[in-house]
Amino acid sequence: MLLLYDVDDGYSLLVMHAVVFICDGDKIVGCGRALSDGVCQAAIYNVALRPAYQGNGFGRAIVDSLVEQVKGCTIILYTHPQTLAMYEKFGFRRQKTGFVMFAGDEEQQKWLEEEGFLLSDGYRFGDHEYERRAKE
Repeated sequence: MLLLYDVDDGYSLLVMHAVVFICDGDKIVGCGRALSDGVCQAAIYNVALRPAYQGNGFGRAIVDSLVEQVKGCTIILYTHPQTLAMYEKFGFRRQKTGFVMFAGDEEQQKWLEEEGFLLSDGYRFGDHEYERRAKE
């Protein structure tokens, strides 16, 4: 869905979101969403598929549909650590420059670290020239 908003300075801002549902009869068994500036940047969030439907190409169909809907944009992806390899198969590449400001409490943040969503505080990859110089 594309929405056109007028802003006070006379420019127009194109805002876009994409949503995909996979249904089995009247039951939703999978979904995904993406947000985009409608120009060059997009992000995929919350791709979910019931376990009984996994391994049959439905997850790929959700992602392919989202990618098609934000075609031409650079896409970032936020996912569970257990699905990293799957997204690499879909053509996504890992990056080293992502950051997050987590809004939860310390217990929730600890869980995210234990599950692999967050690198430990102060973690450095150490394989980039800038990072090597920073250690000296």
